[in-house]
Amino acid sequence: MTGPPGIGKTTLVHRVVERLHGKRLTGFYTEELRGRGGRTGFRIVALDGREARLATVGGGGGPRVGRYTVDVAALEAVFEVLRPGPGVDAVVIDEIGKMECLSEAFVRAARERSRETCRCSGRWRSRAEASSRRRSGCPGWR
Repeated sequence: MTGPPGIGKTTLVHRVVERLHGKRLTGFYTEELRGRGGRTGFRIVALDGREARLATVGGGGGPRVGRYTVDVAALEAVFEVLRPGPGVDAVVIDEIGKMECLSEAFVRAARERSRETCRCSGRWRSRAEASSRRRSGCPGWR
């Protein structure tokens, strides 16, 4: 599924995960980090409970997407959930955006998942679209 920010894409991902309670799921979703002045960054949350700060307003070194500095190493520490073991019923990928696509390893893993026969849930309309569509701003996604 695709759409502009704030229309409920991640909320829908949460609801799908709730409905699949009892199924063996792996994957992740993203959350906004908010402070007094509004959004301060993003956190990536793996379905196994691991979390990492994906991006922060300002920040030190590292690649930038808009006003956010992206922690690619933190993303890569969590993205291994995209490599499901045997018996996984579904892989949940909440977002494949510019921040996530700064990691070539993440892009490879997400592309692999989109080509498999597992059911995939996330911000794609279909697995076929995911594997054929080039993500805007995502180098190497074809």
